[in-house]
Amino acid sequence: MKTKSTALCLLVLGTSTLSGCLTPKAIQATRYYTVSHTSVTPGETISQASLGLRPFVAARPYKLEMAYRAATNRLGYYSRSEWAELPGTVVSRAVFDNIVKGNLYQDAGEATAMAHPDFIFTGELRRFETDYTGDSPEFVVAVSASIRSTLDGARAWQDQIEVRTPLNVTTYANPTDDTLLEIARAASEAVSALSQELTKRVRVTLSASTPK
Repeated sequence: MKTKSTALCLLVLGTSTLSGCLTPKAIQATRYYTVSHTSVTPGETISQASLGLRPFVAARPYKLEMAYRAATNRLGYYSRSEWAELPGTVVSRAVFDNIVKGNLYQDAGEATAMAHPDFIFTGELRRFETDYTGDSPEFVVAVSASIRSTLDGARAWQDQIEVRTPLNVTTYANPTDDTLLEIARAASEAVSALSQELTKRVRVTLSASTPK
């Protein structure tokens, strides 16, 4: 009798455990956020040369996951929150749009679509993150970029640019949708400012080196 009771208890316990394992859990959907940019006002063409644009190569941490820096040497990622596009793609598009719209060169476009451009633009995306290490949170975008001659490899322009946009957020823990929308807004502002500043610096260099 004892053996039968023990077996019955084990059967009930096993059934309950299995039932618990098979009970579907609520699935929390990933949230996606976009980054937009504004372009410079078209200006007069400065150089009669052609420029081939290569996309920015993003540093390894900056993929679709939305990164934040909680300490000087520690990166984290917001849970179930991603960029709708890769940061490298977003920054490349903003910079390309500004360079092309700014009419810096007689012809400018993606290098893969051009036969023999006179110059090549390359760059690295070094930071694309929310930074909590300062007195107040900021969104940071930083790049290194250069333009070189395809004839002899001579450097025509090179610079490093970092843009910081203030954020109206308090902590990286358990971010709400409003917090992440604020981060996306700041990222858009930072990308716009960076692409416009980069275009401005290239224009200044071209203006100084181009015969009047």
